[in-house]
Amino acid sequence: MRVCGYYSTYVEGCRCEKCREANSFYQRKYRSQEKQRKANIRNAKRRNRAALLALRYLKEHNPRAYYQCMDEAREWLENTTAN
Repeated sequence: MRVCGYYSTYVEGCRCEKCREANSFYQRKYRSQEKQRKANIRNAKRRNRAALLALRYLKEHNPRAYYQCMDEAREWLENTTAN
């Protein structure tokens, strides 16, 4: 069950007024913390690189599992962009 008025609910896709206000608050706080923002960006790049390497390994060593992951990712993307 969704509870509105939280940043996490906004991220899940809710765009009611309370969730938009929660997102605005989160973004203002995030922008005011430059050092933390830089660390978050660095960590996100590291996670993305690790995911890319893991997928490359999976594709080479277990193609069936790789294509299953890619199909699930495609379905997830279609479901999230449809809303």
